[in-house]
Amino acid sequence: MRDPTRLRHHPQGMTRRDLLRRGGILLGAGVTAPWLAACTSDSTGDEEQQQNEDRPNELNMGLANAFVSYNPALSPQLASLTVIRHVFEPLVRYNPVSQALEPWMIQEFPTRTGPDTFEATLLPGLTFHDGSPVTAGDVVFTIEYMQDPENGAFLGPFLNPVERVATQGDNTLIFTLVQEYAAFPSTLSIPYIIPEAIFTAQGNETFQTAPVGSGPYVFGDTNPGLSVTLERYEGYEGRAEASLDTILLEYIVEGSTREVELIAGELDIIDQVPYRDLETLGTQEGIETGFTLGQRHMVLETNHVSGPFADQRVRQALLYGIDRQAIIDTVFQGQYGAICDSILPMTDPFYVEPSTIYRPDPERARSLLADAGHPDGLNFELLLSTIPWITEAGTLMKDQLAQVGMNAEIRLTETEAGYGIVATTEYDTYVAYGVESALGADPDVIYRVFNYGSSREGFYGSNTPEEQEYDAFVDEGLLAATDEDRRAAYAQAQEIMSSTVMNNFPLIFAANLGAWADYVQGYTPPISDVPDFSVVSVT
Repeated sequence: MRDPTRLRHHPQGMTRRDLLRRGGILLGAGVTAPWLAACTSDSTGDEEQQQNEDRPNELNMGLANAFVSYNPALSPQLASLTVIRHVFEPLVRYNPVSQALEPWMIQEFPTRTGPDTFEATLLPGLTFHDGSPVTAGDVVFTIEYMQDPENGAFLGPFLNPVERVATQGDNTLIFTLVQEYAAFPSTLSIPYIIPEAIFTAQGNETFQTAPVGSGPYVFGDTNPGLSVTLERYEGYEGRAEASLDTILLEYIVEGSTREVELIAGELDIIDQVPYRDLETLGTQEGIETGFTLGQRHMVLETNHVSGPFADQRVRQALLYGIDRQAIIDTVFQGQYGAICDSILPMTDPFYVEPSTIYRPDPERARSLLADAGHPDGLNFELLLSTIPWITEAGTLMKDQLAQVGMNAEIRLTETEAGYGIVATTEYDTYVAYGVESALGADPDVIYRVFNYGSSREGFYGSNTPEEQEYDAFVDEGLLAATDEDRRAAYAQAQEIMSSTVMNNFPLIFAANLGAWADYVQGYTPPISDVPDFSVVSVT
């Protein structure tokens, strides 16, 4: 196992990593690329060959997001999900390569045994990390735990179409549905199976800090919030084909610091490479780079309860006052972003272009403002996440909106703190980013997870008749009998989201940029921002 403290020491007592981190912190926007250009390797061919022979079968990744907790029912944060997806497993998994669902902990997709009743059998030989067998009873426990609203499971309501789960012996599951629906297999990708006996004995407070699952990796040493070590589970009998012995995941907030540590060999993979740096970083000896334009998107939150943005016309004016293509050309280097007209990307099989789309129209923006009672314009606060590309994009928005009389005063906040402010409804606008597909690839997850029903009302404080109609279309999409019917229902839901400028409103799809050492094989920046290390190896 790699010891994160096993570093060469500077003569003055400062470690090599201390120097790198200090240097990285000093690298501000606009000076990272020159620093990278000056970073070159002086290793000889013989030295590199010896390094390859001596390289341990382990991987160290620098993440841009902090870890929070690891109960798979309660933890939607990206860094935590990276841990959860390797420690736990679902019954059905979405394969991002084939973009299709596949049975995972079950032998095959559930088969019909009666009206609204389906049966599935677990794979043989599955065990939790303490060696105890995975049983159908653990699946029932997990689903019932998530469905109980008192437990606060983030995705629990997504399982409501499953009326009941029963066991038949140790390995067979009987699912009774409220009604048969096309999305049922996707529903089984939501719960990551928890060992009933261990969870019951420990309780959530202990379990979420030292989780036990049945996945290919065991939760190991951790520095809470900052790092997690995963060790390969030697007793694993599932479908993953993990080759790495050890994975060390570290939260490193500064993008420039992650870059410098990658070049210095302290990290093997980094995520969220600054857009301005990808090309230069790719010229460094021994470094590979790439990007995936998936479902990560910059989102707009607006106060629907009070203040000027409670008026739909003001929200629409804001969108007509923004030139998103100009932001893409500047912040995303013209190639690492795309305008969102739907919360689904155009490549999604359920995508339908809405009739309401927004392109720069200053005259229309001013007219809408005047109709809303602001003929001389308005002043408002623009809350921005401190993530550099969000801050840069928000600064451009401020300049663009000033041209239509919308005068923004920028306030910066850490991302999670910003959502805390949004939850108080004491704000005007907030720009951050989201990746709903990290929680599931089905459109039901995308449309339901943040902007639906009681979740929306509880978080945003908003429940208008139009939003209730949106909820009805989302429900219709989930329970539809065919994919075509689902597509039609989601198109209606999207039309309401677009025309009313609902919250969690997508502005720009932002590519996921990554960089990695050339000895890392099988890695590409993931569509969902959550990597799959079971297909990654080092040579």
